Amino acid sequence: MEKWADPGKPSEEQAFETHILNKKIFVIEPKTGSLAPGEQVDCAILYYPKEVMKHHLNVFFQISNGKPLLLRFEGETLHRRAQLQMLKHTYQLPPVPIGLEWPITYPVEIKNLGITKLKYQIDTSALEELNAGNYDFRVFDIQNPEGTLKSNETQHIYTMFRPLEAKSYSLDLPIKVSDIEGPSVENYFLRLRGQGYNLEAEKPVEEQFFEDMPICRAHLTDNGSMAAFSTESIDFGELKAGEQSKRFVILYNLNPTQKMKFDFSKSGLMCGDNLKLEPMFGELKPNTHINIKMTLQPSKYPTHFEGEIQCSIDWENQNNDHMETKSVHTNTNVPECSEYLFLRLKKRSKITKIPLGADLRQGESLIENIVNEAMHDILESNDFDKLLDDCSTARAGLYLKAINNEGEPASEEQKENKVSEEVARQAYEEHLREVTGAEEEELFRKRMFMQEPFVELMEFILEDTMFNLMEEATYEEFDLTQPPKIYIRRDQ
Repeated sequence: MEKWADPGKPSEEQAFETHILNKKIFVIEPKTGSLAPGEQVDCAILYYPKEVMKHHLNVFFQISNGKPLLLRFEGETLHRRAQLQMLKHTYQLPPVPIGLEWPITYPVEIKNLGITKLKYQIDTSALEELNAGNYDFRVFDIQNPEGTLKSNETQHIYTMFRPLEAKSYSLDLPIKVSDIEGPSVENYFLRLRGQGYNLEAEKPVEEQFFEDMPICRAHLTDNGSMAAFSTESIDFGELKAGEQSKRFVILYNLNPTQKMKFDFSKSGLMCGDNLKLEPMFGELKPNTHINIKMTLQPSKYPTHFEGEIQCSIDWENQNNDHMETKSVHTNTNVPECSEYLFLRLKKRSKITKIPLGADLRQGESLIENIVNEAMHDILESNDFDKLLDDCSTARAGLYLKAINNEGEPASEEQKENKVSEEVARQAYEEHLREVTGAEEEELFRKRMFMQEPFVELMEFILEDTMFNLMEEATYEEFDLTQPPKIYIRRDQ
């Protein structure tokens, strides 16, 4: 627009943008520059809030002879009181099949961004009303509907979902937040959306949880990120109860002169599952890296979780003094001696068959326990499943040969006696003697190799061997792309 032209009265959005630019609430350093091929530079976006409100600004990132990129900066200035943060406005839970014995537990991360202690309490009136409308079936439940959060502390609300029907469920729960000055003026809600489906039908599409979050999220020092993971996202896949899943990630110290210490924080994200990190803490010299082995052991109860665990980075200079660092996070209540990296974890419980057995009840008598266990074994047996599968294709009805006072009882089919493992082993060894002429010493070695302790030992050795090979490959001690050498021994 020409300078002589009258732009007219600015719109509300234009006036808000002008206010942000004049107050220099968002500052980019450096604003311009040039990069040689293969070169990189860290740009700092600084947020200087002047009033308690939310700010946003759209900016263009222009590349010479290239396509411009649109960036949106957002920030919020908080009152000097307790402030509850939730990662999403609405939580779309993963689809869950109907008929489960136990509900699926799903953690919801909450954090106190304020400078004072926070107390929260979830109003479960709508939850109880929804469950009452579903024949008093516990479709939704909350394990910890109330609690306290210290300043800058992160916890999880454990939601439980077990659909009764193959349909969509919706639940909005108000959260009452208070601090030392009284109830908060902010309105908070836990919005849950669930989908039930038939296990034999097609599973609904699951919505991505981190669809609007960047791949890497970290608190950085003034010098930029000098520590990094080889990947920021770890998916353990779908796991059965007790089925281990193992992954490993590489932590790099990219600083050429300073060593660093790292420490993984304990997290309630796994909600009952056991996550083991080896090592959980340690020290890295300049320009080195370390392999971190991750082992997830699922618990008995099904869980779906997707979130982040935190790793704190502490830098030291040559005089063994802690560096002063600066956080670029919106919360100013951050320790001044650390920066943080985050690992994003995901796990789903694998459900292949709906269990029908009942849990032990308090005050259950011995007879009731025996009957319950017997019925559980019958309903869960493969013979019962085969009976149900064959009943519709059998030539005669199930009750054709029922016992009565007019006919002879139906004769039962005689099952062959199973051969014991000892008899099978003796027959196998006798066959080896006849075919190969093996002696007793050689048979003893073969027998030892088949025993369970030896098999478990070999599995442990092979697992560590594979991990060591991957570790040596990361240190470039050998090239995985080259074919291995084959040595042929020629007996004299």
